[in-house]
Amino acid sequence: MEETFQDYVQHLVEGLLPGARVEFLPARELSHTDPIYPVRFKTETADLVVSFPQRMVLMRDGEEPVRNTVMCLVRLVYYFRK
Repeated sequence: MEETFQDYVQHLVEGLLPGARVEFLPARELSHTDPIYPVRFKTETADLVVSFPQRMVLMRDGEEPVRNTVMCLVRLVYYFRK
């Protein structure tokens, strides 16, 4: 499932932020909560790390919440470009 998540995020970013680099960092486990999966997004003007909770990464129907999160990130990057 992690590989599917990574492929999906990579594909979204390639379409929405051409030239941006995506780096999948090692999952970090926190006590008493879901593990998180940090993803670094790098453009010429931004370097952001977004942590996705395990339930978004491992859910079969997790595409919509992941897509919405990436869309918010893209809007944020465009905001800082202006």
